[in-house]
Amino acid sequence: MREFTDFLKYYSDRPLAPDAQFYVGLIHFNQENSDTAAQDFDAVLEERPTDNRRVPQAFYYKGMSLLKMSQKTKAGDEFKQLIAQYPHHDLATQACNELKKMGLSCTASGKAPAKAPAKHPAKK
Repeated sequence: MREFTDFLKYYSDRPLAPDAQFYVGLIHFNQENSDTAAQDFDAVLEERPTDNRRVPQAFYYKGMSLLKMSQKTKAGDEFKQLIAQYPHHDLATQACNELKKMGLSCTASGKAPAKAPAKHPAKK
């Protein structure tokens, strides 16, 4: 933990900073410190929104942290964001499964069902 926080302190502008921030959150998550973990994952999302490798993971683990705190609505929102932004990521499927466990619908691909074409009134 100390090495990651030191890295963030001195090298927050470096390309590996999102990794360090994510691992700080993962450590807190594994220590059952869900509130701090959710904040750590949120920092990845807020400070490094273009890091495509860590952002889907941050959405997923922030959602899982919120679930552990019984904040199901907020957790669902994180899972939905993951699915909307990264529908083909492996974690999108897991996020979809978590939504289903909460009684919410989700397609396996993470995409919303296609809308039926609009019906046009018959011309006379």
